[in-house]
Amino acid sequence: MMKFKAEIKYLNITNYPSVERYLESMAKEGWLVKKIIMGSLFIFKKIEPKELEFSISPYEIETAYTRKSKSELKEYKDACEKVGWNYCTSSFDLHIYYKEKDSESVEIHTDKEIEFNLLEQLSKKQLKSMYIFLPILILITYSRFVVLFNNSFYMKSGLIQLPMLIMLIGSIAGIAEIVQLRKFLKKNSENLTLGKEIEYNDSKFYINKVFFSMIYLTLIVCIIYIFYSFIFLRNKVTVIALIPIVVGLTIGLLYRKYIKPSKMSKGSKKVSFVLVIIVATVIGSGVGTFNIDNLLNQKYEIDRDKYKILLIKDFKDENLGYEDTILEDTSILVPRSYEYINRFKEESIETSYSKTLNKKIAIRLMDVYKKEAINDPIERIGEKSISKIDNNIWNIDEGYFLKSDKTKIVLRKDKEVFLLDGKDFEDEKVIEIVKEKLGL
Repeated sequence: MMKFKAEIKYLNITNYPSVERYLESMAKEGWLVKKIIMGSLFIFKKIEPKELEFSISPYEIETAYTRKSKSELKEYKDACEKVGWNYCTSSFDLHIYYKEKDSESVEIHTDKEIEFNLLEQLSKKQLKSMYIFLPILILITYSRFVVLFNNSFYMKSGLIQLPMLIMLIGSIAGIAEIVQLRKFLKKNSENLTLGKEIEYNDSKFYINKVFFSMIYLTLIVCIIYIFYSFIFLRNKVTVIALIPIVVGLTIGLLYRKYIKPSKMSKGSKKVSFVLVIIVATVIGSGVGTFNIDNLLNQKYEIDRDKYKILLIKDFKDENLGYEDTILEDTSILVPRSYEYINRFKEESIETSYSKTLNKKIAIRLMDVYKKEAINDPIERIGEKSISKIDNNIWNIDEGYFLKSDKTKIVLRKDKEVFLLDGKDFEDEKVIEIVKEKLGL
């Protein structure tokens, strides 16, 4: 028998009375809420079916620069328990209490004006933070989607595309949240002026639940992607790329735990906040760059039955010792891709392979490679330096020389795209070897 279960619901200051009724119905079925994540993922623990009453009480825990200490939170919980309510859990600034049905107790909130003033205060705090961060989130999301089909790395990286989905869904959910809060405040300001009761939202919030379900699903896929990349694709760079995020979150949590509850002045806390951001950025970027550089210098054993790559020894008679680097990836647009570099002394050959989701995306990737070659600040080549390859000779659908000396080319055969660098790809012997090794 399951001891725990999870459900996607939605809790905020506009609808908590209806959530109280929902929690009471769950207790009748033998489930007591134990944890609420992001106001939407309700974790229940199995209990004996009981007739319970729930009370959700708004109580501000923290602001941008302050946070209630453990002793202050305990004092509030103790006060509620003294009047007959047992503490259950909390979600942001909403604290959940319960008691046996019909047992004697005092209502936690009895004055509607005081309660609404607190709700108004919490709403304005949420709106203020969303007015600041939501435009930034929307701008970042928009800029990434604009770049997505114009950048080969973005097209091939799951670590880029999956968070983009989360940001897009989060942006839409944030806009919906702003609309709900503003509507709640306007309606109840009028109600209090007319001496009416506070009106809470009894909506099922299907749209919000869909948004949060999509966010959680994408997060799960993102975690699976990271483990898959690390274990099966041997792409340690994917994990190393998370180091700046982990470092930033760790330092942020330390700031939240030790600086916010302290008795420092607001000005000192603002200075500390700026320093925290600077330190997190410097440490995270430094650690990430150091580890990626080390990983790129490692040597790998490549199974040529699984990888379509070129080696320097393919073009020489002697069996040379060499160093190599391979980075594999997978994404929504390009399910399989890898970058392979083979080196011997000063000589190197690079193979970039991509198998796209469909032919249309493969054609787009070809165009992106061409644009990147034109805009390459190192090569500084012009559009005239790009010339077409004879498709019949190469047995491909399309291809282009990306350097005037013909040492860099991009080829497409159906959904497969090859970016090759390091040989004279106009040489007939080189062409035959490349076709044989890449299966063209």
